[in-house]
Amino acid sequence: INNVISGNKSYGEAYLVWSFMVIIIFTYLLNIIFQKRLNQYSYNILYENEKSIFRRILKTKLITLEKYGTQRFYTAIEDLRIFSSLPEVITHTINSLLMLLLCLVYMFSLSIYAGLTVLGLIIIIAVIYFVVMYTMNGRISVLRKFNEHYYKYVNDVIKGFKNLKVNSILSQNLLSKNLLPNRDQAKELDYNINYVFLSINLISQYGLYLIIGAILFVLPKFNLLPKEDIVSYVVILLFITGPISNLINMQNIYTRFSVANKRINNFLKDFSEEKDEDNNQNLTNVNFQSLHFK
Repeated sequence: INNVISGNKSYGEAYLVWSFMVIIIFTYLLNIIFQKRLNQYSYNILYENEKSIFRRILKTKLITLEKYGTQRFYTAIEDLRIFSSLPEVITHTINSLLMLLLCLVYMFSLSIYAGLTVLGLIIIIAVIYFVVMYTMNGRISVLRKFNEHYYKYVNDVIKGFKNLKVNSILSQNLLSKNLLPNRDQAKELDYNINYVFLSINLISQYGLYLIIGAILFVLPKFNLLPKEDIVSYVVILLFITGPISNLINMQNIYTRFSVANKRINNFLKDFSEEKDEDNNQNLTNVNFQSLHFK
């Protein structure tokens, strides 16, 4: 592609055309096979974990259930369903990383110094981005807590529906003091989180434009990049912007995966199976008169 755009005379060779077509067909078939296996594996894990959660519900003691509340089960299922998009995310991530790696290798083959400069600028933008993303983990955890409390209120409404219909004051208190404030705070927090992600995506996008500006004006001025290679570098960077944009846009999903995984682990820890004490081992040789409750 770069040879065609730059007007290289060798691009008309027949073997280049066939090589291009073979690469496209081979990568397409490879993606189909990989995605099929990945989907089978991911959905098997997803649905088996849903079964495991329901088995955990049935084996949970009543005192443990009353301690943590039934809303923890609802949010655990909701956290688990987030991973339904895992196959698509993994596929896009691998394709984007592979394309990014190949473009960087080709960039270094043209000019090592220019390649190091561009790579350094990309790393700086990526570090700033990941620092901001790391701070979002706490906010998303708080948002999930709001949803957990929301399910608790929904459960209370279902269980006490008759009382709420009879007692209008109780119904109004549930709405005005619990449910409505919960949804208002969750809405504000959700809006702020998505606004931060949108702002960071725009910063990353315009950061790539700054890198293009550096290629066009800065690197040739300091003799770090020959002028005849400027077109090649810009073409490569335009190819890189696609994978980088995919990786940036998926950071929101990565963050939600991280929070959901942490919450599911906490759920499994809180509702860990407790082995019932075997109190009937030696009852056969015990006198009935000596039995008593503790």
